[in-house]
Amino acid sequence: MSMFDSLIFADWPRGLYLAKQLAVIGQRTAYVENLFRLKNPFALFLNANEKDQREFLESLGFLSQQDGGFCLLSPEGVWPLQDMKAIAKRQAPIQNFTCSFKKELNPPFKDNWLSYLSLNLSAKVFRGNNSIFKNRGVNLLADCFLFEPSSKKMEEFKNNHPNISFLTAQEKNIFFKGQQAVLSLKDKTLTAKNFICLTSSDRISSDFNSTDKAQWQWHAYYLTVDFADYKEIIPSHFIFLKNIYLPWCYDNLLSVFHRQGMLEVWMKLKPKENSAQFIKQAENHLKDFFKNCNLKPTNKPTAKGFTVYGEERFHFNFPKKAAYVENCKDFFHGDLASEIRNERELFKKLV
Repeated sequence: MSMFDSLIFADWPRGLYLAKQLAVIGQRTAYVENLFRLKNPFALFLNANEKDQREFLESLGFLSQQDGGFCLLSPEGVWPLQDMKAIAKRQAPIQNFTCSFKKELNPPFKDNWLSYLSLNLSAKVFRGNNSIFKNRGVNLLADCFLFEPSSKKMEEFKNNHPNISFLTAQEKNIFFKGQQAVLSLKDKTLTAKNFICLTSSDRISSDFNSTDKAQWQWHAYYLTVDFADYKEIIPSHFIFLKNIYLPWCYDNLLSVFHRQGMLEVWMKLKPKENSAQFIKQAENHLKDFFKNCNLKPTNKPTAKGFTVYGEERFHFNFPKKAAYVENCKDFFHGDLASEIRNERELFKKLV
């Protein structure tokens, strides 16, 4: 049995920033990566003053900035948002994008749907398109980056932080014994004074009591593509929105990465739902938008991750103050810059 000051159970690279900060102050920390390493379904957004987030992510992989910033393909056309700043006065959704979200204001959806989209994109709670959320949305006007993990950089990160023990969980059971958290893996048992869980609740076998279960999950599927005449103007990442008034799920909202003749297409589905019909519909939407492009499915298996819950009833009951388990109040996931901000605040609470 191995004893640690803090034990972090997370979906990579979530929790690594927190693990690094704890290691810096001398805590012996176990970082347990949950099941598999999965890319995020979104690009990430970094302001110019967020140098620490950028430096940290560059220690794990490669960042490439997308020209024009966040790009939305919608019935209104192709919108690279940073290029749209100059004509904000002529476009109501852009004009109202930075408005305050307070219930008493409640701006009309048709003139402000882009702000609602920024709140919904990487939320952990799925609500109606025009729901008012308590927390901030993703800053779609910030610089937009793509993050590509690097195995070599990850090994360097491990070597530079000997206070962190890195493990992968294939089988797990979490429980509490007295005032200590106990995590049973396939071949070893870990105990810790502090337990931090930064992964979806339905992957944990434990004594925690949840009042809600995951209702949605982001799924990725893969297409080969020849964009022909569009090749030079397709951004590396874009959000495709078919109809702003229909629910932002299934084939109506796609998060698409374009890399070297391959499309990685993410959509929000029910966890155990048959995705075949929605994948076909999504292909048709893209073909309709990009006339004469050639799309073909691949044999690459569908990826799943990034759980989304129903209404904001979800919480955990846990038996000790030293335990932290994420719930819907944490709000955003997928946007790694937001995750790092959350972990910075969590570090302050822990120490």
